[in-house]
Amino acid sequence: MVGKVKPVVAWNNRASVYFRKAYERIKEESYTNAEKVKEGIFKVIDSLPDNPEKYPPDKFKKNNPGNYRAFEKYSYRVAYKHTASGGQDFTNSACETGAKRGLAKSSYSENL
Repeated sequence: MVGKVKPVVAWNNRASVYFRKAYERIKEESYTNAEKVKEGIFKVIDSLPDNPEKYPPDKFKKNNPGNYRAFEKYSYRVAYKHTASGGQDFTNSACETGAKRGLAKSSYSENL
């Protein structure tokens, strides 16, 4: 019997760059706050494979069939796509991060 494969979260490069710049911008004012934001967002993202449908569908995604979801943390909005394949749930071939204040959305793939 094959065990259930745990879903993975993949960040694309644009979001990685955006998140890194946001982190650096916060760090200029306060290293402690930058770490708090980074760890808080990563904690939520790390929990997504366990319950990918925890957050509501992304209300800004046009024609959303319900698999694009989003959450907000520390004035940042993180949107992600939940997909299913072969009976197993896989979270995110794309994970988008954008500031709530309307800054350009982007997507993310490497760790800071």
